[in-house]
Amino acid sequence: MSRVRTWVRDLALGARFAVTGGRRGWTRTILTAIGVGLGVCLLLAAASVPHLLDSRDDRVAGRTAGPVVHLEVKPSERSFLYAETSTLYRGDTVKGMVVRPDGGRAPAPPGLTKRRGPARWPSHPHSRISSPPPKGRC
Repeated sequence: MSRVRTWVRDLALGARFAVTGGRRGWTRTILTAIGVGLGVCLLLAAASVPHLLDSRDDRVAGRTAGPVVHLEVKPSERSFLYAETSTLYRGDTVKGMVVRPDGGRAPAPPGLTKRRGPARWPSHPHSRISSPPPKGRC
C-alpha cells in the first residue's frame, strides 16, 4: 500500500469515528476543534509579542530628542534647549518636553513638523486635551 492510500484510509477512519460515534463523537470532535483553535490563537499571540515590543521601542525612540552631550556648547542658530517633564492632569500622567530654540533655524521637536510659538501646547490631534485649562480651573 502506498503512503497516500494509508493516509486517506486513516483519515476516513477518523472521520467515521467522529461522525458515527453519536453524541459522544460529535462532542469529542467539537472539543478537539475548540482546543486546536485556542492553541492557534495562543501561538499567534506569542509570535506577535516581539514585534509589539520592537514597535513600542521605536515609538519611544522617535519621541526622544537624541543623544545628550554634556559639554559646554555655545548657542547657535540651529540649537535648542529642552527638558523632559511630566505632570498629573485629572489623575493621568502627562509626559512632555519643554523646548526653547536658541536661534531662528532650530529644528522642530520630535513628532512635530514645525516649531510652535511661546506658550503654545502642541498635542496629538485625537487627544481630548487640546490646550491647557484656563488659570485657576482644572
